[in-house]
Amino acid sequence: MGAENLVLGEAGKYRVASELLIRGFRVAFPAVDDGVDLYTENGLSIQVKTAHIQKKLNRYTFSFKAWKVISKGMRTQHFQYLDDRVTHIVLWCVDDNDFFIIPTNEIEPPYQIHYNPNPKHQRLGPSKWRGYLNRWDLLTNKTES
Repeated sequence: MGAENLVLGEAGKYRVASELLIRGFRVAFPAVDDGVDLYTENGLSIQVKTAHIQKKLNRYTFSFKAWKVISKGMRTQHFQYLDDRVTHIVLWCVDDNDFFIIPTNEIEPPYQIHYNPNPKHQRLGPSKWRGYLNRWDLLTNKTES
């Protein structure tokens, strides 16, 4: 992952945290990013994904990856991975400043989400994710496992 992507990811965490604070949530950042980006006072664990639009495809792509320690001092990257502790995903579409708040039980492997902001160009019909656009209300209660 390049430095630009790391910076974009960090910006996304802070952008989502500020949005949550404005909406009355108390937010905490973990000391170590080990699969959960934000915690809320009401017991939610949030993974934030941030992307710019892919100009050629006119869509956003959000991929789920994580680093796992395989032995002392060594780690490997796992793709299509979502930590079991995460209760919600918040996607930030930077160029449209849109947020999608999705309970993790709505996401199935492979853990990758594509979103085209222009409904006229949906090859397979309207995106199923559109119903989660700005659904901050989905964060009001902890999702039970």
